[in-house]
Amino acid sequence: VNKINEAIQQLVNPKMSGKKDLQWGEHVFRSGDKVLQLVNHQEQPVYNGDMGMISAIDERADSTSPAIWVQFDRIE
Repeated sequence: VNKINEAIQQLVNPKMSGKKDLQWGEHVFRSGDKVLQLVNHQEQPVYNGDMGMISAIDERADSTSPAIWVQFDRIE
């Protein structure tokens, strides 16, 4: 599955100069990537199965502030 996702990312949202990306473990997240929420977060509210798009990446973030912002159905 990971190899398929990487191939799709290269076709749909390839690496470009000026476009931020962030490596987290073996995964590369890039502005404009579509993502799927896997855990319920009722306080947000974002739920398992919600789809969104990465709208911003802060490469200077630390453990107390978010590194990736995702737009879910008009909620950011």
